Amino acid sequence: MLSETPPDFLLTDPDEIRSALFELTHAEAHVVVRDAADREIAALIIGLDRKTGTFFWRPRDYASSNFADNKELLIGAVFQFVCSGYGGVRIHFRVPRPDVVRFDDGSAAFVSHWPDRISRIQRRKMFRASLSTQGKRCRATWQPPGGEPAIAFSIRDVSVDGIGLRCALPVGALPLRGDTLERVLLDFGEFGTLQTSLEVRNVFPTSGQGKRGEDDEDAPGEPADGAAAVAVAPRAAAVAVAAPPRLVVVGSAGDTPSNVRLDVESHVGAVFSKLSSREEIWLQQVVWRLEKNKSD
Repeated sequence: MLSETPPDFLLTDPDEIRSALFELTHAEAHVVVRDAADREIAALIIGLDRKTGTFFWRPRDYASSNFADNKELLIGAVFQFVCSGYGGVRIHFRVPRPDVVRFDDGSAAFVSHWPDRISRIQRRKMFRASLSTQGKRCRATWQPPGGEPAIAFSIRDVSVDGIGLRCALPVGALPLRGDTLERVLLDFGEFGTLQTSLEVRNVFPTSGQGKRGEDDEDAPGEPADGAAAVAVAPRAAAVAVAAPPRLVVVGSAGDTPSNVRLDVESHVGAVFSKLSSREEIWLQQVVWRLEKNKSD
């Protein structure tokens, strides 16, 4: 029941509630409404009105307006919504008995005010889209502090919990485990962009630097649980960037970014550190679209 939901999963902010309701308008969402007699019907949430704080819904199996006049369809003063989103998210909430609105085309819908709180639990938090077999290239860009040139990465795997990146720079020229990268721009092509913060969980060489740990005695060990540990094809050319002053680029003192070996590649696994509810929902949609695009 909603009252038994852990408080960490309760949404009370109006914007977060609106985002959760909007998630249920997706074609892959499943919505069940339970009445006071514990009867259930499948339903569709067909739209939201932000100005009035209401949402429109109707029984899934009723295409005409006749359901609005059916007094026995749902009984009671409070209805329970038990819903599941396309990414494995579970959404529960209650609303009072709805009003009926009729549209110019003769169709009808129930209209309910947004609930004061919503239980939203992501049961498949690690649902991950792999980009290894996709033709499109998704990229990430990070601007190091101190005005240094930006560093570009390719994205291989992404979920609402973490991301796997590859870069044509040696491990010594990249952030360390535990570092937080602020204002990272993730570019998913036609699906949009997101600026966010990432906490580095692991950094290790994948090519051009010997086996993991051989070239650098401080090289990190195996990826931490929950971090993105993935691979992508080597970049065609080195990224022309300068490393932050506190980082050391592997090679001689005369090395510059323009002559870094082209076969050097490193992995960065990170988790999202500051995703808002709205950003998490948006990212879930992107993950779902990337995975669906792979299967189409």
